[in-house]
Amino acid sequence: MKKNEITQWIEESLTSDLDNIAALTIRVDGCLKNGSQISQSAWSQSATYSIELVKTALDWTISQLRRAHKKTLKFVACLGGEQSLGVAGHFHALLEYPAGVDKDQFIDRLRKLWARNVAKKLKQSLQTTVYAEPLRDKAEFSRYCQRFEGTTFGSGSSKVVMSKSFSL
Repeated sequence: MKKNEITQWIEESLTSDLDNIAALTIRVDGCLKNGSQISQSAWSQSATYSIELVKTALDWTISQLRRAHKKTLKFVACLGGEQSLGVAGHFHALLEYPAGVDKDQFIDRLRKLWARNVAKKLKQSLQTTVYAEPLRDKAEFSRYCQRFEGTTFGSGSSKVVMSKSFSL
């Protein structure tokens, strides 16, 4: 998928009611011990490749939320950050709230599930955060998420996280 196709897909798939869409930044910070007991970032792409574990923790988190809301949850995430520039890895995501939910309670549940799933998958407790704010412009946010930040994650469609539980 080209950058413009992804932006168009997001534009067409999410509701036009921007008050019902959250722009998220999802983080896990800190170091974990790899198999050789060497500390490394949870976003490491080295020998233990913990980034895949972090992606799985996000997949589990969204799967659990989707099951709780009868699979009506629309969600898409992109990788962000650049280790060589000192910008910690993170996810940018768009989430369309399911009908009838209390937004603050929903985000609180997302935070709790994220923390629990990160600890379970990485087998260590690390600092996790989920920042949520109302979306102002779908296309602008999509372009922001897909911009080139460095060679770690690239740009465009290479930054979109693919998973069975992520859906628009």
